[in-house]
Amino acid sequence: MKKQIPARERLIELFSYDPATGVVRRKIAAARMAAGSVVGDVTSTGYLRVSVDGSRYRLHRVIWKMVTGCDPLDIDHEDLDKMNNRWGNLREATKAQNSQNTSIRADNTSGFKGVCFHKRSGKWLARIYVNRRQTCLGLFDDAASGHSAYVAAAARSFGEFARSS
Repeated sequence: MKKQIPARERLIELFSYDPATGVVRRKIAAARMAAGSVVGDVTSTGYLRVSVDGSRYRLHRVIWKMVTGCDPLDIDHEDLDKMNNRWGNLREATKAQNSQNTSIRADNTSGFKGVCFHKRSGKWLARIYVNRRQTCLGLFDDAASGHSAYVAAAARSFGEFARSS
């Protein structure tokens, strides 16, 4: 369970948020930060975070609470840029949906998401994971054909959270 974010009223008292740019500024000076200064330091995982009353929170979660008044489950950065906190780039998601909106893995050798070389057959294997279960989509003569099968399956399974690359 995620740490509960302070009340919306407290956040609005402390910060101003520009939904067009995603920038959050302090309204009140605090701990070496002047009023009007941009908040957010970068975590080791690449997200911006902010301190509120002695506790630290990921900035996109604070923004969600400021705008909606609700504590979010998970927040997905649609464009995968963890520091892009424009309102149009943030969307509430389940953990499963958030995990679908990922880019191609660094260790991928086919160049296509959802496709790997199947040595035994000498063909390209397309597969997808849905609800932690792997589904084989078939063996293909070329990686691009396997990727087409993956893209179609991802669109059916993940809807707006599907990412093909």
